[in-house]
Amino acid sequence: MDKQVASALIDIAVRELRLRSYADFAAMIGDPQCKEVRGSDGKRYQIEIETFWDVPRKQDGNLRVILSVDDGTFTSAFHPMTRTAPLSASKRPSFTAQLSEPFA
Repeated sequence: MDKQVASALIDIAVRELRLRSYADFAAMIGDPQCKEVRGSDGKRYQIEIETFWDVPRKQDGNLRVILSVDDGTFTSAFHPMTRTAPLSASKRPSFTAQLSEPFA
């Protein structure tokens, strides 16, 4: 996976996600959103957005939004580039966390 292309795709997705409301993300819990896009390198990439309760026993509080991208190859499918953001009912997601690649 071309990390620069994947990072650019995540940046584009983050800009789109910042327009969504808390209610939009809460409605996505248990229903991950996936879409396929073409990167600047001509390859297909899958972008997945998943939302969880930050504290599972407190299902009216903060959410955790996870955005991941991979190019469908074996390695990147099991090891996608990700970005996460906490989300409270009063704020939009910030996605200020660093890109995480835990097994790199």
